[in-house]
Amino acid sequence: MKKQVILIHGGSTFDTYKDYLAFLNNLKIDLNRYERTKWSDSLRQELGNKFDVLLPKMPNPM
Repeated sequence: MKKQVILIHGGSTFDTYKDYLAFLNNLKIDLNRYERTKWSDSLRQELGNKFDVLLPKMPNPM
């Protein structure tokens, strides 16, 4: 049986809706960020076939 690695990414929380809106209004969008490869994208390849890498989407889209 392969060892399993589960990567649960972080997220942001806000105390109030006002704080959330302030975050959105001040958010700087970096379009180049989406062209870069993240380390989590290559994790399966780096660990090899002895591991199952699970990358669940959060929150779970039911």
